[in-house]
Amino acid sequence: MTNLPADWPYLLVQVVQRPGRAVSVTGHGEVDMTTVHAFSHTLSTVLRQERPLHIDVNLAEVTFMDSSGINALMACRAEAEPTGCRITISHPRPMVHRVLTVTGVNQLFGL
Repeated sequence: MTNLPADWPYLLVQVVQRPGRAVSVTGHGEVDMTTVHAFSHTLSTVLRQERPLHIDVNLAEVTFMDSSGINALMACRAEAEPTGCRITISHPRPMVHRVLTVTGVNQLFGL
């Protein structure tokens, strides 16, 4: 394993089943071009395997999100729409909330 700088972007994505065919997906770290694959792959896998009615994307522990994260959320929304799955975002930190608001994505995800 290589030694990465302490400030190197990381992302841990946690998935928790909720009652009523709902799933909570919680990110921990940064969602940017270096970590977005894990984020989008997790969301897509949850949609395909669990077939939930609702996915809540909890961003309370996401410290940074760039346009690649926004694109991943939009792709997930597009993939979920034909299945009837509702995607919401909850608890974004102020900086992430600002990115979501400036791009207009906040309204699409129930913020």
